[in-house]
Parts: sequence; structure tokens; C-alpha cells
Amino acid sequence: MTWRYSTEMRKWVFIRPILRVTADLEAALAATFAPDKINYLMLMMSDPHVHFHVLPRYAGERSIAGMNFVDRAWPVAPSVADVTDTGEAERAAIADTLRGAWAR
Repeated sequence: MTWRYSTEMRKWVFIRPILRVTADLEAALAATFAPDKINYLMLMMSDPHVHFHVLPRYAGERSIAGMNFVDRAWPVAPSVADVTDTGEAERAAIADTLRGAWAR
């Protein structure tokens, strides 16, 4: 796991599930997408709830579920507006691939 946290943070009960999910997600992404880095964005601009955007970052082209992805912003900060256009079937295939690699 790549997060480092203080002794004080360990006392925060609410953070434990986030740390667990983060570790599981990083493992699933490593197994399926092989990112060079993972960026996390925690936003609450247009949605009424806090949520995370998880962005696998990579220097070269990656393929997952039969689709190719290029990180055009690498190595600078990502743009959430720069997305690969996928349809519902492609998103479902990517989700299935990630679910298959998720720690149980």
C-alpha cells in the first residue's frame, strides 16, 4: 500500500475501510492495468457527496478488456476532461476485468 499515515490517523475508525479499499484497488489495478502511478482526487463540486476519482497513470499505452488507453497528460497533472470515449459495454467489460482481479 502506498499511503503513509500517522499514529493519530490510525485512531480514526472511518479511515480503515478507505485504506482497505485503496489497497485492494491498487492491487487490482496493478494486476490488470499496470499503472506507473495512481492519482486520487477527492471532490465534491457537483455531486452532493464526497467521492474519490481514481486515475491510473502510465507513460506508455495500456490495454484492458480489449481497449487501448493513452495517458496524454503523462507525466503532468491529469485532466479529468480528457477521457477515453467508451460505451456501456466497454465500461462493463473493464469493470468485470477489475472485479476479477479484486482481492477477496
